[in-house]
Amino acid sequence: MQVFERGTIVRIGFDVTAQTIYLIFAHDDWKSIEVGKIYPVRIIFDGVSTYNGEMKGQSVGNKITLVHRNLSTDFVKDFMQRNGMQVFYRGDQIANLSLKNTFAAVGEVVNCQREVGGKPGTSNRDPFVSTPPPQNRDPFR
Repeated sequence: MQVFERGTIVRIGFDVTAQTIYLIFAHDDWKSIEVGKIYPVRIIFDGVSTYNGEMKGQSVGNKITLVHRNLSTDFVKDFMQRNGMQVFYRGDQIANLSLKNTFAAVGEVVNCQREVGGKPGTSNRDPFVSTPPPQNRDPFR
């Protein structure tokens, strides 16, 4: 999570339960975002890569935010490798952000998930749940 120079908050993370990567935008001035409402957003990285998608108004802590819960790997790569990101709503630019150090930051998110046992691509299982022993069945019958 980072608070940018003009107050925009960006958070990217890994949802262990859903096995997806999420993106959250917030700003203290964005008071009219409605929980549950869908907002069409365009994100442009370095004037080169463009992503059009929908973000949902959601309460996170004490803030109402814009959330996208299933980022593509291409988006994450651009987020990590590009220098800047512009965010648009209804054709108006609502954020212009430097992505300096995002490669290292996202790398730390991955490292953190590995440390707590929730690395991408695996599920957190309760090691105390007993599982029945495998039955020797002929799989071809």
